[in-house]
Amino acid sequence: MSTQFVNVASLMPGQHNCNLKLRVLSVETIAETVHPETGRVIHSAEAIVGDDTACILLNLKNGMIVAHYVAFP
Repeated sequence: MSTQFVNVASLMPGQHNCNLKLRVLSVETIAETVHPETGRVIHSAEAIVGDDTACILLNLKNGMIVAHYVAFP
């Protein structure tokens, strides 16, 4: 069973468990805030990613920033 990928233009609101091959166009740190109850630092970033069909704005928090941003030569 092979993994099936969809393109950005075919995404629909509420769609889950989609496999995408995307190019990272830009990543920008938005904020570093402190959670009022736990005191933990919350890192937020936005990435513009896309394929040949469209681009999307991806919101990332904490570990997702490193896990999802992998640079290819």
